[in-house]
Amino acid sequence: MRQTLFILTISLFLGCKTEIRETIESYPNGKVMTEYVYADKTNKKDYYINEYFENGQPKFKGTVKDGKFIDAKLNYYDNGNLREVDSIINPCALDFCCCDGKVFKYYRNGKLDQTYENRNGIANGIVTLYDNDSTENISEITAYKDDKRNGISKTFFKSSKVFSIKTYLNDSLVDYAYYFHENGDTSKYFYHFKGKQDFPAKKWLENGQIFYATYSDSSFKNVLYRWTDKNGNQIKREQITHDKNKKYVLPN
Repeated sequence: MRQTLFILTISLFLGCKTEIRETIESYPNGKVMTEYVYADKTNKKDYYINEYFENGQPKFKGTVKDGKFIDAKLNYYDNGNLREVDSIINPCALDFCCCDGKVFKYYRNGKLDQTYENRNGIANGIVTLYDNDSTENISEITAYKDDKRNGISKTFFKSSKVFSIKTYLNDSLVDYAYYFHENGDTSKYFYHFKGKQDFPAKKWLENGQIFYATYSDSSFKNVLYRWTDKNGNQIKREQITHDKNKKYVLPN
């Protein structure tokens, strides 16, 4: 994706009338900081808002109709590159930061950083993050509800292959989290309880063995470790007492 795909054309019904520019605020050196551009000086409800950096580069552009933002709000870096595009689904109050619509954020170098949707002023739906490198590949896709992670989250290798799949509920990890090698094979998985790594767990070790860990009784304190070969034949087993206050690290 390129930022040129997301720059929305903003029109202000200029027709054949001469536009009127009104300076709202200036820098100490006299350069314009903020200006309103009207198509009709008798109509102060429809206009452009233009904001500038002191170097003259655009800082913000917006379109106002009937006293509310419409179309899109465009924010820029001082090097001229887009910083953020906030598309607007419905007319939005001028003093509201986060109009409902699709949001596109960019790195300073102009490459796409992330996309998401605002609903009721907060993130809802799919949030997509991008790598800030030559690949510009997707690095993460996560479902959000009311500005919290809720649902499936996937992260990716630079090759676009899946690295992990996790499930969230109100920003806490739940259920199983799966991790993969770049060739697609599963490398390990954990169960999660109250946002923390828990058992059962399984890992495919570099020496070809497979490691398992699971609770061995209903107390959820005693854990059975097992090592098997690739055919499931047991090589070793250990019984341990699990400390729930410590993060569990699978063996190498």
